Amino acid sequence: MAHLRSRRTRAIALPAGLALTASLGFLPAGAATAAPADDTPAAVSADGPTLSYVVNVDGGRSAVAKVKRAVAKAGGTVVIAYDRIGVIVVHAQNPDFAGQMRTVKGVASAGATRTNPLVPSGTTPSTPSSR
Repeated sequence: MAHLRSRRTRAIALPAGLALTASLGFLPAGAATAAPADDTPAAVSADGPTLSYVVNVDGGRSAVAKVKRAVAKAGGTVVIAYDRIGVIVVHAQNPDFAGQMRTVKGVASAGATRTNPLVPSGTTPSTPSSR
């Protein structure tokens, strides 16, 4: 049974590690500077395009719950959360969302998963058919 649990842990840890690595590639150059570790993000701004973010949490399920509350305060919407591995996928229009989340205690990393804005399905421009 311990061998099966180890295999299951590796199967979960690999995608989490890849998500963390991918999110770190989108961090700005100054992201490694120390920031105050309070639980309240700064004022919410919704001036930017809607982007998708990955927030990686250290500290277990209670820390994930606390970070989810901070996500809402920063103007984000939780799309899906993997509480067992501490990964939260968020959509937000706040251009400084990732920076604000990095100041929250318990957040290991936060970054945009893509640089293009999210476009709701059904709103893409259509092109005339070539019939």
